[in-house]
Amino acid sequence: MKIDSTVKALVFDAYGTLFDVASISVGNISNQITKEVEVVWRTNQLNYSWLYTIMEKYQPFSEITKDALVYASKKFGIELSASELEKVLTVYNQIEAYEDVSAMLHQYKKLYRLNILTNADPLLIENALKYNELTHYFHTVYSANEVRKFKPNASVYNLVLEGLGLSAREVLFFSSNAWDIFGAGTFGFQTCWVNRQQQPFYEVPYQPNYIIQSFTAQID
Repeated sequence: MKIDSTVKALVFDAYGTLFDVASISVGNISNQITKEVEVVWRTNQLNYSWLYTIMEKYQPFSEITKDALVYASKKFGIELSASELEKVLTVYNQIEAYEDVSAMLHQYKKLYRLNILTNADPLLIENALKYNELTHYFHTVYSANEVRKFKPNASVYNLVLEGLGLSAREVLFFSSNAWDIFGAGTFGFQTCWVNRQQQPFYEVPYQPNYIIQSFTAQID
């Protein structure tokens, strides 16, 4: 991948970018959770995070994840037990990295400081990295938990600048989430949209610096 010479650090979103949320075995939580429930669950994870940030309130990602699942289950007439809800974080600890991630990290570790910027609780990401044997690739993991707000709030992206002592243009940010790319680019990062689902980008006054379909692909 040919990266602009001004870039000094690479920063990655976690879920959907490095880690495949489809690999989470929801059947290990409850066999009542269908694909329809799962879609509503994941949608409301994001909705809740944005609502809390807009209202200047905060709940950790782990709690939002549980609350969103309770809502999705109730929407489909499912009642989950307390023990089933406790399994939510266990399955997140065992999320699988995409197959193209390890080789990419190995390549870029030689050239850049690699970092993660995530809305998730630090322990969730720490466990996911350990589970996939990826911990050693990363310089720092930055969590929205530190500022008690969620991306795309600017204070979350600013964690990277404060931590690395770089300007925004010296950072290349990778995410599979279009809303995250829009937020990071508006903040001032150079951005690479990992468009795994081959979707059009938002109709907004910003476009990613780079678009790839996977980490094995060349930047367009």
